[in-house]
Amino acid sequence: MDKESSLSTSGAVAKRLQIPRARLLYLIEKGDLPEPSSQVPGRRLFTEENIKEIELFLRKQLSLSNKMLGQQFPIKGDQKG
Repeated sequence: MDKESSLSTSGAVAKRLQIPRARLLYLIEKGDLPEPSSQVPGRRLFTEENIKEIELFLRKQLSLSNKMLGQQFPIKGDQKG
């Protein structure tokens, strides 16, 4: 597989990761995610490595959210003491 065929647009990445494209672009603009490795005028092109990095960030974000939610609403039987 050549390098060009392994690049994905922001829309394709968002669909693959099941998040809104606007959220992906927001996280990049905010600086939470780095710009993708490749760009052509008017398009961001993501490598497989970029996509894995985004997926890891989203998993960490979800994990943190779940921990915070668990502190606010502990599951019965999880309380110590």
